[in-house]
Amino acid sequence: MKKLFLLAAGLALILTACQKDEGVVSDTTSSSSFTVTIPQNGTRAVTDDFGAGTSANRCILEIYRNDKLYNRIEKGVTGETVTFDDLRLVAQQTYDFVFWADCAEGSEGSFTDKTYNTANLKSITEIGPFVGNSDERDAFFAHETFEVTGSFSRPVTLKRPFGLLVVKTNDLNEIRDEALKPTGYEVAFKGLPTTFNALTGEVSGSADVSYKATEFAKTDGTISMDFLWATESGAALSDFTMTFYNGGTEICTNDAFTNIPIRRNYRTNVSGNLLTRKGTISVTIDPEFDENSPIEKVIAEVESAADVKAALESGATDIVVKNLTNAAGNEIVIPQIYATDNNVKISLTLPETSNPVTVKYDDRTGGTGNTEAPANITITANTTGKLTINTPESTVTLQGSFGEIDATTAGETLIVPEGVTVKTLNVNKGNVEIYGAVENIDFSKADAVYKVTVYAVGDAKALAKAVQLVAEKRCAKIVLTTDIDLQKQKWTPIDTEGKGFVEFDGAGHTIKNLYVDNATGQPNGKGTYYGGFFYVLQGNVKDLTIDGAEVTCYRGGTLVGRMDYGTVENCHMKNTTIKSVQKIGGLIGFVSTSSKDVTVRNCSVTTCSIDVFNPGTFTYCSQAAGLIGYFQTFERNVLIEGCSVSGITLNNTYKGQDADSYCDGDLFYAMEQSFSHAFIGNMVNVSKKADTYDKYTVELRNNKVDKQADGVATGHFTDEYMGWWASNFTAGYINTAKLIVDGVVKDRWTELKRFVALLKDGGNVNVWYHYDLTKIPETSGEIAIKKPTVIDFKNAVTLTVGKQQIVNKSELTVKGAGKMTATDYIFMNEAGATLTIENGTYTATKATDANGVVIYNQGICNIKNGTFDGPGFTLMNTGSADMTIENGNVINRNSPTGYALMAAGSNAKLTVKGGRIEAIQSIGGANVTISGGTILNDCKYYALYNEGGKTTITGGYFSGYPGMKDVYIAGGTVAIQGGYFEDNLTAAADGYVYKDNVQTVGGITYNYEVVAQ
Repeated sequence: MKKLFLLAAGLALILTACQKDEGVVSDTTSSSSFTVTIPQNGTRAVTDDFGAGTSANRCILEIYRNDKLYNRIEKGVTGETVTFDDLRLVAQQTYDFVFWADCAEGSEGSFTDKTYNTANLKSITEIGPFVGNSDERDAFFAHETFEVTGSFSRPVTLKRPFGLLVVKTNDLNEIRDEALKPTGYEVAFKGLPTTFNALTGEVSGSADVSYKATEFAKTDGTISMDFLWATESGAALSDFTMTFYNGGTEICTNDAFTNIPIRRNYRTNVSGNLLTRKGTISVTIDPEFDENSPIEKVIAEVESAADVKAALESGATDIVVKNLTNAAGNEIVIPQIYATDNNVKISLTLPETSNPVTVKYDDRTGGTGNTEAPANITITANTTGKLTINTPESTVTLQGSFGEIDATTAGETLIVPEGVTVKTLNVNKGNVEIYGAVENIDFSKADAVYKVTVYAVGDAKALAKAVQLVAEKRCAKIVLTTDIDLQKQKWTPIDTEGKGFVEFDGAGHTIKNLYVDNATGQPNGKGTYYGGFFYVLQGNVKDLTIDGAEVTCYRGGTLVGRMDYGTVENCHMKNTTIKSVQKIGGLIGFVSTSSKDVTVRNCSVTTCSIDVFNPGTFTYCSQAAGLIGYFQTFERNVLIEGCSVSGITLNNTYKGQDADSYCDGDLFYAMEQSFSHAFIGNMVNVSKKADTYDKYTVELRNNKVDKQADGVATGHFTDEYMGWWASNFTAGYINTAKLIVDGVVKDRWTELKRFVALLKDGGNVNVWYHYDLTKIPETSGEIAIKKPTVIDFKNAVTLTVGKQQIVNKSELTVKGAGKMTATDYIFMNEAGATLTIENGTYTATKATDANGVVIYNQGICNIKNGTFDGPGFTLMNTGSADMTIENGNVINRNSPTGYALMAAGSNAKLTVKGGRIEAIQSIGGANVTISGGTILNDCKYYALYNEGGKTTITGGYFSGYPGMKDVYIAGGTVAIQGGYFEDNLTAAADGYVYKDNVQTVGGITYNYEVVAQ
């Protein structure tokens, strides 16, 4: 039957709405009341009604807002009820209501604490020494949280914060000698919680507690009935001993009470032959106040190892072995009699021995029918001899101290709890959790899948052992149990790359005086690339502080040299000094590319100084930052949240000092991805995949930078949090992930806009990266070149422009090995303007108006070299055009026009001195002079078509399409005064003749040469 308190809220008479003015809530409040009903069953007799809840005579209500006490009210319990009325609460506010009912001195208005100190319901402790068999220690609590929006009515159920432990002996009447029959006892508990927080429901503290009683709780053999602080979920395991007295004379002690489960709001009944030490002890968790099923436990004491199997088969679960005297070996056999997929827990308590002990299953490979080995085995012992554990289907937990152990356990784990010591552990099968001390551990006989899944370390020596196991791929998680001072001893960074490492849990502790030197006297190579507490991190680090660190490396940070993926959370670096060359961070030096996500949350760096390593060799350091030096995001999600930096000093940072030597002094290019910053040096959020922007985000939110570091270079992309971040332009990586800072999406087209602005401003415009000006409306409009401008391709990259977007009205020079492309009309060169092409590749992809033009020229155009590829009149000259071609390749890509170069109009002038040109058309009186180059038509027509043009040929090689003339004159004049031709069908100029002179050039045979007579 449930014992509980029922709370119901009354209806308030008046509710006035809250008014808000600039975020301040008005004084208007909502009035409500709680009515607490306490059902009480029977009388308060210890013998019949212990734990019935009848002792509570006071109820306390504490109201909290924002974790601060708002009000406290105490009421007496009369007529099984107590009412908290006229509660004045501000509407639209959230409150925590904490209730506590107990037995107090006095009456309403003058209550004083009797059993518990309740001055603060967030820290309730017992008054005075522990008192056993006291029903006055019974108490109840509840916690509710809700927003007050008006008068309210809410049911609340109060439960005990305790478990009730009842111990009973069944052999009291078997003692015939009255002098040996106990009249009192002493009980000693180990590690009981000492404090209860009624707001959170948590217990805390730990203390060994004992008390004496001069009589048993009941005459039926019930010894004690004690309320013990307990947790809500799961059963805490309690160890205690009982010593029995007759008057003042000690009779016997029973210490078989180990791992007794105590659970909140449950009654745990312990019974057995406790006085005569024979038979079994039964432990039952009785859900008197809960609906869950009871948990049963049976303890048996046996004479020797040979007796264990029979005791287990008879139903015992906890075995105490008295003797292990066989020097040759003592074999404990575990029968496989338990249900398939069981969660049975058995315990073996062994006497102190130096003799060999073996724990194994019986000889059957499996139990009869659907039975198997127990799922869990606990071994409690103090042995110096060898303990062999051969239980491959069971999880084994150790208690005590051990010499050498050979362990074969289930794949889940062998557990070495805190306080347990093992000199040598040989693992044959199964994972291991280490919370105690293991001096030596050997996995040489175990498969590669088995490792230490948790290694709890409390000193530098244990930490070094755990790190060595990481290097051997035998440790997945390290947990600190205390602060560790490394005392400036040289630290070898932890390399988790490919090691199956999962997590380093600092558990709120601090590592002091870290010293790393992974560079001095060593080459920059494998094993020395990075420096920091971690060399490479693949996994998680949390709840760790490093205070006082000195790190020397080629790349690195205080915590991590290179991080590939995982989470770094609640890690704090204080008072650190780093000397390095590149990719340097107060927290993380380098975050490398990976397909797995990265989160850096609630971390801080305070007082960090970064400088160049070995200034005699390296004159500056680059990519240095207070938090992270260099961050590659690529195709994954990244979150940097709640981090802060302060007191960051960056010395001798790169400012483009070598720009003149390799990039013509262009600081924009020299500094790309090389910035330093107080927070993040470079956010390299680039990608080769077009869908990255829509699939992945790189987000910074709620971070704090006290100030930018002094003396560092800043650039076009520098902001509060980053020295540099990527826009859609970087050579080879023309896409980005979406970058969001405090909810604002960064403009991924920033660099595109900057470049367009440079073109419009004129002057020298260097092209280091791929650009596509057609991507967004802001950059796809006409770009008028109104000032002398040089477009200089510094890399073999592509500049994509729109049709007729580049309009030259002044002087425009394009040079370098880059590429330009447009659907049509890459350049519009107006009358009076000068366009010079020195090199490069220029492609028009379509003939949008049947022309397919790369350059539409009406001014002066000088082509010194380059490749021009279009599906029509690739180079078109009209009006007052004056084009000179010295070299290059002018392609007509299967165009129906058949001519790559066209000059039209009486004012147009075309001079060809060299190059390879796929056919020329001269019409409308154009003036054309050809003195060199190769002019051929591999499409359908003539090498030269002249209609109304005035053309003079003094040199070059001419080849028409098979079956077509080399030169066709539809009108106008063509004066052939030199050159080489496939045919002689077009008359030479007066005074010149065709002479047989076979020449093969570029795979074409030219049969004739025109020479003067």
